[in-house]
Amino acid sequence: MVSFEYRVHDKMGLHARPVGLVVKAIKPYTNAIVTIRCGAKEADAKRMFAIMALQVKQGDTVTVTVNGGNEQEIADAQRLLGKSAPQEEAPQEKKKAEILQRHKNKQYQKIKN
Repeated sequence: MVSFEYRVHDKMGLHARPVGLVVKAIKPYTNAIVTIRCGAKEADAKRMFAIMALQVKQGDTVTVTVNGGNEQEIADAQRLLGKSAPQEEAPQEKKKAEILQRHKNKQYQKIKN
């Protein structure tokens, strides 16, 4: 058995896109049992809706446990998925902040002139 913890940094928590990547990466390992635990809830990592039902939010820590064949390989792949997840704000939020800042700058220029 191999297990590790991962803290969720995405503002939207574990939503469809990252969960889909997790499920897709684990599906080929039919002999392995992979579970994701958040608090008192646990889900089969091969079932997308089971993971999403955990309702993992930003800042939550999940525990991934791998039992069966290729344990270390699966755990390493899941760690890489977690590390490659975006750690900064979502692109649309960043874009909104840039637009707001430009608008404030224009308003300041009008007042100044």
